[in-house]
Amino acid sequence: MVRKSLAVMLAAVSFTDVQASSAWKDAVSGDWMLGGNWLDGSVPSYSSGETVYITNTLAAYTVGLSNTTEQVIGGLLLSGTSSTLPAHLAIENAALKVSGGQTVVTNGEIRIGSGGVFEMSGGRADLAAGGQVIVDGGYLIATNAVKQFYMDSSNSNGGRCPLLKIISGNAYFKYTDSIASGILLDCVNYAQIQMDGGVLSLDSDHKSDAVLRLNSNSETGSTLELAGNSLLRILNGSATFGRGVTTLKDNASIEFIGNDQNHCSLRPYFSDSGRGLEINLMDNSSFKVSAAKFYFGQTDARSLRTVGTLNISGGNHSFGRYCELGCGHGTFTTTITGGHTEFRQYGLRIGAYPNNLSGTGKENSKIYACTGTVDVAGGVLYLNPTECHNESSRVALWGTVVGYGTHGDLSGWFDGRLNISGDSIVTNGTAPLIVGAGNAVGSVTQTGGKLYSVTDGGSFSYWSRSAMVLGLCGGRGSYSISAGSCDYGNMVYVGGIDLATLNRPDAQKNMPVNDGSSVGLLEITGGSFRARKSLHVGDLGRGTVHVSGSGSLTVDMNLVLSNSVAEASLLKLTVVGDTPPTVTVAGSLMVREGAKLEVDVSEFTTTDVWTKLVSCSSRDGDFAAKDVKVISDGVRGSLVFDRASDGTGSIWWYRPKGTTVVLR
Repeated sequence: MVRKSLAVMLAAVSFTDVQASSAWKDAVSGDWMLGGNWLDGSVPSYSSGETVYITNTLAAYTVGLSNTTEQVIGGLLLSGTSSTLPAHLAIENAALKVSGGQTVVTNGEIRIGSGGVFEMSGGRADLAAGGQVIVDGGYLIATNAVKQFYMDSSNSNGGRCPLLKIISGNAYFKYTDSIASGILLDCVNYAQIQMDGGVLSLDSDHKSDAVLRLNSNSETGSTLELAGNSLLRILNGSATFGRGVTTLKDNASIEFIGNDQNHCSLRPYFSDSGRGLEINLMDNSSFKVSAAKFYFGQTDARSLRTVGTLNISGGNHSFGRYCELGCGHGTFTTTITGGHTEFRQYGLRIGAYPNNLSGTGKENSKIYACTGTVDVAGGVLYLNPTECHNESSRVALWGTVVGYGTHGDLSGWFDGRLNISGDSIVTNGTAPLIVGAGNAVGSVTQTGGKLYSVTDGGSFSYWSRSAMVLGLCGGRGSYSISAGSCDYGNMVYVGGIDLATLNRPDAQKNMPVNDGSSVGLLEITGGSFRARKSLHVGDLGRGTVHVSGSGSLTVDMNLVLSNSVAEASLLKLTVVGDTPPTVTVAGSLMVREGAKLEVDVSEFTTTDVWTKLVSCSSRDGDFAAKDVKVISDGVRGSLVFDRASDGTGSIWWYRPKGTTVVLR
């Protein structure tokens, strides 16, 4: 019976350069070091390159290797007949090395206990249905092989999925320059990685190649779950998280430590047929990408509308260098309800076209359409792109971009959204915050919380201002606030800006520039919006500032209504109830020819004779009569631009005494 089982296994699995083999007696638990437990009566030896077969057709059993010097074999096949008849290999206070050959585990378990070492050198490991490797206080080492751990099951096999579990101890995978590039840990089709403690380290001398892939190009879901004080380290190389669920909880951590060639890609494949990618960061967990690039949604699966979610409810997370939340083809949502999350260094793009635009034309039906959304309902989101070394680091200069497209055939298919609510805090560092760039649509919607930015002290010379820009290079950008506060520490541009102002000569490589096609909207229906420097409307495009209801707009310097194109700028005021919106300009209200003013007082119920709508220290320029529109719905009164007793150039609403006020 045993010999027949071995023949079947040999037919299914190919081992290279096998000189001899050694087989365990079926359904016998016992000590590896006792020759009587082996069919040929002797302990396996590497001198003949023996491949060891531990198979099971009768009953569950355990092979124990303990309290001995290192044992070296040429290959290992551990296999049970089914999930109810598994085979077990337990290593404790001993070492087992598989040199050059393959390790295959099906319906079996290798457990590495305290003081135990299981090493694979030069050969790969395959965990099929029901195959498990558990590190429980020992060491798992894999070196110098491509796809050192390949975990795959075409089905869940009655719930026994391929599993790599680390309870405590260490696992270390590495390949060197002498080995062809490849993936160290490749998990597809129901594969699971679980960590309750310990450390898993992935390293490669091929610094730009993938060392971890979770379920790329697969329609079934792998899982990665880190709990306790576990740590997953990407020392060099990149990682790709595909379809499935990844969860970090307790004090678990993922760290990308290597150089700037590393990247972390979240690629939610095949979501048309079910759930896409889901990442959950909870409790006191930590996800840190230092010098590496971080992509969420970078995929060429353009035949499908992929879906991915990144959920952050706690912990401390840092994503460095160059980051994208929603890029490629699909719908990608990041939800932040707690913790501290930071995007820093070279910039962040939300809802963007992919870096590689090859083959995206309409003629071959490969059209990218991307929506990237970041919902911040709690915690702290720190947008702090700060570093820029030279002109070749072009992405650094964008800072944070919500909605980033490009000119030409791909216009209008990229949508970025930043939603701020609850008790959240969003901070922006010393780089621009751009909403709607390059024929994309971008929006910031604030219904609570706080957004603020630091003031540019001039320490970063390559750009002159860390401005907020709504609508840039043909894009459509909006900022709508109904509650909460925005306190922006630098210039604000609504409706375009000349890129020379931002010192962006390289932007012409990808963007239509200086054409006046940008559209921007700043809408304040509640809460407060403060620009600590000047606010420019319609500098290079069409811009609208609309303040209504209980909204408050404060400009610490000048409010500039420009005339870059026809109908470039509009200041719109809507009064609701007995209190007008608050518009306060500490400097000058600068009105350029063609600038428009619209005032809606149709629901104004005040009994005051004089009401100041816009307060400013002075006014430079006047609105032409044809550019002023008053919506009154029969309400008596008039706009006054130069009240004699005021002398500041402020804008007033005058209601004659004796006017009957109708309360609606």
